[in-house]
Amino acid sequence: MQEKRLRWYGHVSRTDENHITRMAMSLEHRLDT
Repeated sequence: MQEKRLRWYGHVSRTDENHITRMAMSLEHRLDT
């Protein structure tokens, strides 16, 4: 399961910064701090 998550994260991290998934991850990170 962890390998799949890491693969997904790697895929998402290579997408454009304006992609909806990247924006959601950025927002989630801001809410955690």
